Amino acid sequence: MVIQELDDLCMGCMSINKAGSICPHCGFDNNTQQSALELPYRTILHKKFLIGRVLGKGGFGITYLAFDLVLQTAVAIKEYMPSTLVTRDGKRPFVIAHSDDDQLEFEYGLKQFLQEARTLAKFSHANVVRVREFFPANKTAYLVMDYYKGLSLQHFLQQNNQKLSEQESLRIMLPVLDGLAQVHQKGFLHRDIKPDNIYLVDRKHPVLLDFGAARNAFNQKSQSLSVILTPGFAPFEQYLSRANFTPSTDIYSVAATIYYMVSGVKPHEATARLQNDPIIHLANMEPSLSPQFSNSIMKALSVYPENRPQTIEEFERQLTEIPTQIQAFNKSPYKSVFDSPPSPAEPELPGLGLAPIDPPFPREKKYETYYCPHCKTKNVLREGKVLNDSKCIKCRKTPGEKVKEPLSFAFLIKVSLVLPLALGAYHFIVKDALKGPEIKDLTAPLAAGSAMAPVKPNFPVQAAEESPGALEPPQPEPIKPSDDSPVRPFARVPPPPARSDEGLPRFAPQFALEACKGKAAHDGCVANTPRRKLSGVCEEVRGELACIPGSPNE
Repeated sequence: MVIQELDDLCMGCMSINKAGSICPHCGFDNNTQQSALELPYRTILHKKFLIGRVLGKGGFGITYLAFDLVLQTAVAIKEYMPSTLVTRDGKRPFVIAHSDDDQLEFEYGLKQFLQEARTLAKFSHANVVRVREFFPANKTAYLVMDYYKGLSLQHFLQQNNQKLSEQESLRIMLPVLDGLAQVHQKGFLHRDIKPDNIYLVDRKHPVLLDFGAARNAFNQKSQSLSVILTPGFAPFEQYLSRANFTPSTDIYSVAATIYYMVSGVKPHEATARLQNDPIIHLANMEPSLSPQFSNSIMKALSVYPENRPQTIEEFERQLTEIPTQIQAFNKSPYKSVFDSPPSPAEPELPGLGLAPIDPPFPREKKYETYYCPHCKTKNVLREGKVLNDSKCIKCRKTPGEKVKEPLSFAFLIKVSLVLPLALGAYHFIVKDALKGPEIKDLTAPLAAGSAMAPVKPNFPVQAAEESPGALEPPQPEPIKPSDDSPVRPFARVPPPPARSDEGLPRFAPQFALEACKGKAAHDGCVANTPRRKLSGVCEEVRGELACIPGSPNE
């Protein structure tokens, strides 16, 4: 393909189309109206990727079909585009946030997106989508991945309109589990496993797609971004704003996917299973399934993470482990849904009359519930837990925790009655009582600003009049000055000259102090204020040089 033929590229399959707007190869209409959030057709990214149609949309971004102009091949490009935080800037490709708070959250998520891309690029597994390149552009970031031709597991199940057998489901999901185990070994979780994110290349090779919700989330107790999940396939902990995520989070989603494949019914939403779980056991829906397989799926679908398998290896072992009595009759490997049906000569297990080896699936435990006294939220009290030690899932407080209660209405009434009385008493004391003649005699010298003049007492002073010298303090002897002493006796030391701070501010801001660093007093300066630059003179303010606005020549 040469560059001159790029105008003839079909945006739906990246093949040459000279027939018109509708491609004869894939049937895509190149005049299809696009959403305002999508990049326009034929947009060039990173100087070598030509953008085509949208392959899929999710909570974190948009995936496009693109054409690599250098390698001359089709690729898939995922754009970090959380629609709850940002939107497209009109006809321009740049993204803009809805608010300042959304901008901060978007920037944090963008850093995580690029950091995760560097880790995902290190994955090399045949059943995990390969990240070829990543780059920032348009104030966001992009992941370049391999493009696979095929259909999703969801579309495959809808086209066949039939349920898969135990062997067929394992033939598809066991390779996916092997790839997922490598992802977990790198310290990452997928957190959005569902039939739409499992792609069947050439209708037989499964590939795990869409790591847009992947997070380095082992033991992570908070989610900085909005919760992205698929009801029915997401475990209960993904609905919480704070929770511990472990490999059992992905194991729940894998088990829900297999449950849907073999029964044709999507599991109930995890939040509806906390009390009186309505989910039906696989053994009751599909009696043809082996008890070991059914029990393993139902155990992995436990509401609480501690009841599920904790690693992919443990889950695989439970799925594929075959009882000893049956191993002798299971000589052939798993058959694929794409292979021919088994011949009638193969032995059929149900006709052997063997008693079931595995015990029936245990009933779900009953849990008590209580309402939080602080926020009135309904909570589940797990078995073995004490009520006073259980924290509410909403306010994170224990029932016995003391909370500062708001002021009652009766208390406010009392305050409104006492306050006028207190103000009246204060007015009487300050305004009326202090106007008495006795108080005036005591406060007159202070009010006049004079030295402590003697106050004429109102009590009899006969004893004092009889011996007037008794009340007089002893007079100190005068100090004779020496010949070399310039100080006269009893001479007062003159006070230091008053500093003229008239017109100067009471305190100096930081930018004014920084403008006079390394300068002397009365030197010119330029202060960088938050709004503009101001020229002035360095003056001393509170013992430090600060830039005071004004002309240096003033």
